[in-house]
Amino acid sequence: MFKVACLLAIYTTWISCVVTLSVQFNYKDADEMVEFCLQNKIPMRGHCIFWEVEGYNQGWLKTLSSQELTEAVQNRVVDLLSRYRGKFLHYDVNNEMLHGSFFHDRLGPDIWAYMFNLARQFDPQATLFVNDYHVEDGEDWKSSPQKYLAQIQGLLKQDASIGGIGVQGHARTPIGAILCDAFDKLSSVNIPIWLTEIDVASSNEHVRGDDLEVIYS
Repeated sequence: MFKVACLLAIYTTWISCVVTLSVQFNYKDADEMVEFCLQNKIPMRGHCIFWEVEGYNQGWLKTLSSQELTEAVQNRVVDLLSRYRGKFLHYDVNNEMLHGSFFHDRLGPDIWAYMFNLARQFDPQATLFVNDYHVEDGEDWKSSPQKYLAQIQGLLKQDASIGGIGVQGHARTPIGAILCDAFDKLSSVNIPIWLTEIDVASSNEHVRGDDLEVIYS
């Protein structure tokens, strides 16, 4: 069955902060979107709690010491997931870990699993996802299915509470067989796979139709 959930960009709630440990969050836009979805019975998934790519992290985070950054990570999870506890079906916990190392470089190799397990503590009902792009299309050497699988297996060995594998489905080239092969590889860990974003952009309408058939089947 093909399932759809509204993707809410919750990462922006962390932008309005001061450069101190008394972090201030701005939930105005997020609260309005959540209320709209609840009133209209639209399922929601949260994107994202953290973003591992350095360029998407705010300047104030980059000024913090390791201890201060660890406290900021804790505050982020506790505040966000306590506020929306039970309202989101999914969270992308730390977005695009194949393409960045912001928290990993500053806080060490255990921080990723810690993020997942802290999130599980504060919203045990939500399914927690890894999420990355170009995993399915063979276009990016950083994010082959094999590398994604190895990363997931490494996190599972650290007892990270991973409940879903997110694949950002940006299909720009003929990829029907490649996509199926990627999903077959990822399925070996027996964790549900979701296409968290979808666009199929081949200029050839017949190729585009074939790729859409693969995606929706």
